[in-house]
Parts: sequence; structure tokens; C-alpha cells
Amino acid sequence: IEIEPVKGKVLKLFKDLKFSDGLQVVWERFSWANKEIDSRKPWAMAKEGKTDEIRELLGKVFFTLKDCTESLQCVMPEATKKVVEILGQERVRSVAEPIFPKKS
Repeated sequence: IEIEPVKGKVLKLFKDLKFSDGLQVVWERFSWANKEIDSRKPWAMAKEGKTDEIRELLGKVFFTLKDCTESLQCVMPEATKKVVEILGQERVRSVAEPIFPKKS
């Protein structure tokens, strides 16, 4: 599967004040990434020694997260800043506090 960037499309929708449509594009891409992880099970692939397939899958998921995060930066600056910090680490670190904490 070839992954097309959504940043340009989303930013155009935001510029046209179609925020709901822009967010829908991003959430569909996040959903795709989640389904890929769930269906392809990289933890099982690791047990089978399929490192090239894992690298490809995680590369596409990383690209998706980065592209979507950049797309959302103008409307969610604080949350995207946290994601960028996590993605920019040499090794992804555990997140102590949620990026989107629940409101009481």
C-alpha cells in the first residue's frame, strides 16, 4: 500500500474553514494506521523474524503519524507539540501523561 500525504489536503480544508472535513481526513488516516497494526500484528511478525515487513509497516505508520501531526499543528498546537517531541526521540519513550487527557 502506497501512503499518500494528507497534509496539503487537510490544510486546504482548514483554510477553507472546513474544519470538520479536515479532521475527518486525519481521523480516517489514524484509523487506517490502527487497523494496520491490529491486523498485521508486528509483535507476532517479530517472533517470526519478519524484520523487513515490520520495518515497512512501522515506517508507514510513522509517516502517517508525522503527516497527520503536521496537518493538525495549526488547530491543535499543544497536542501536536507533544507528539512531535515523542516522534523526534531516537527511541520512542513511554508517555507518562496522556496527550489528550480526559476532562472531569
